[in-house]
Amino acid sequence: MKSKLLLAPRPDPRMVHSGTPLISYLIAAALFVALMLCARLTHQPPAPGQLLAMPAGGAARASGHQPALPNQLTAYILTGALAAPGQACTISEAALRQGGGSFSSLAIRPDGVVLVWAGAATAANAPCPAGTNLLLTRDAWQTLQNWPPAPGYRH
Repeated sequence: MKSKLLLAPRPDPRMVHSGTPLISYLIAAALFVALMLCARLTHQPPAPGQLLAMPAGGAARASGHQPALPNQLTAYILTGALAAPGQACTISEAALRQGGGSFSSLAIRPDGVVLVWAGAATAANAPCPAGTNLLLTRDAWQTLQNWPPAPGYRH
């Protein structure tokens, strides 16, 4: 019996190479690093000792023709900076605008930001006591920072 030698077909030079060039991977990696850096910079937790002033005066914001829904956050009372979260209390944008005060960051924890409040009542129902350590989640801290200042307030 005769044996036949089988050869692989030659590639057609008109066909485009289907592999991804190295430059595409480098561009994708640089874009990924840039996006991660932007996310890190925009969601930065507060530095210990940073103040967030909530000046009194002005009504809560309204959007369009509908009155704004009450913006409220839940905080947890702490007996110390490293203590487990205790009783819940409420922080209301309307109450902060009415009474004014400021938050001071004390520490950053894996489960949130430890703050202390100095000012008037933080809500009509279940207000957070002034001078007490409070724990807010990082999302709640971002929301608190995004509440716009009262109309006419200047830094």
